[in-house]
Amino acid sequence: MSQTNDDIYQAIQNLRTSIDSLSANHPTNDQFERMKSQMEENNLLTNRNLEKLGKTLEEMDKRIEGRLETSRGSLISLLHRQKSSSMISRTSSTLTMPRPMLAQ
Repeated sequence: MSQTNDDIYQAIQNLRTSIDSLSANHPTNDQFERMKSQMEENNLLTNRNLEKLGKTLEEMDKRIEGRLETSRGSLISLLHRQKSSSMISRTSSTLTMPRPMLAQ
C-alpha cells in the first residue's frame, strides 16, 4: 500500500511539474491578447512606413527620369555639334587640298 501511495504521490508531482512547465511556456489569454495587439500595431506601422517608402521611391524615380531625359538631350545636342564641326572641318580641308596637276 505504501508503494501505491508513493506511486500516486509521484504521479501527482509529475503532473504538477508538467502543468507548471506548460504554464511557464505558454502565455495566458491576457498575455496573448497583448502580444496580438502589439503585433497588429507593428503591422500598421510597417504598412505606413512601406507606403511612405513607396512614395519616396516614386518621387526619386521621377527625378531620375527627368535627369536622364536632360542628359539624353544634352548628349544628342553635343553629338550634333560634334558632327557639324567634323563636317565643317572636312569641307575646309577639301577646299584647301592641292588639286592634282592636269597632264599637259
